[in-house]
This record gives sequence, structure tokens and C-alpha cells, in this order.
Amino acid sequence: MVSAYRKGYELERRVRKRLERMGYFVVRSAGSGTAIDLVAISQLGHVRLIQVTRNVTSKHKKELIELAKRLSLSGVNIELWVMQNRKLKVIHVHELIEKAKKKGKATVLACEVSEDGLEQTC
Repeated sequence: MVSAYRKGYELERRVRKRLERMGYFVVRSAGSGTAIDLVAISQLGHVRLIQVTRNVTSKHKKELIELAKRLSLSGVNIELWVMQNRKLKVIHVHELIEKAKKKGKATVLACEVSEDGLEQTC
């Protein structure tokens, strides 16, 4: 029988390989227990922070939405990659925020960045 850790590792590996084929440099946050499993950086410098899971929980959503709020103006994409019906589905966290706002369930922070780009106030 395959452990839950092993299944998670294999899914993360699959996502990593897919991103590498797309030209991304990918780093895995092995066994960290954090909201982010993979960091993918394109050749143009675009950054994607990715949580990979088989089951989306409210904890996943909450952690990623909080991270998205903190990084709202940084240009970093935060994504949830979910295995559903043997297919990978990519959920962009900004879409979760928009859905929650429509339902009146989320408060999205408005952030300002200083002119020199060094400070962010939310």
C-alpha cells in the first residue's frame, strides 16, 4: 500500500515535470508542511507559488488567500493544483478571492507600493 506522503510526492513530481517541460525552473519545498509545495520561475522571471493536493480543504484555501493578499501587487501567481478525476486542475487563487467576494465572504486587502517599489503597505 502506498502512503499518503508518497502519493503527495508523486503528484508534486508530476506537476514539477510538467512545469519543467514548459520551460520553468522549479524548486520543491520537500516536507515543509507550508502552504507552498513548488516555486516555479519562468525564463522571463514570472513566479508561480504552487500548492499541489488531491483534496482541497478550507485550510488550503485560507492559507493561499492570505498569501495572495500579502503578495497582491508583486506579480507573483499563487495556484492550487488539484487532482480531480485523474486530471490536474489549476485553480488560480485570485479566482477564489473573486468568488468569495461575490458571496460576501472575503475581505481583500488593498495594498499600496511605494514609488521606489521597496515598501508595501496593506
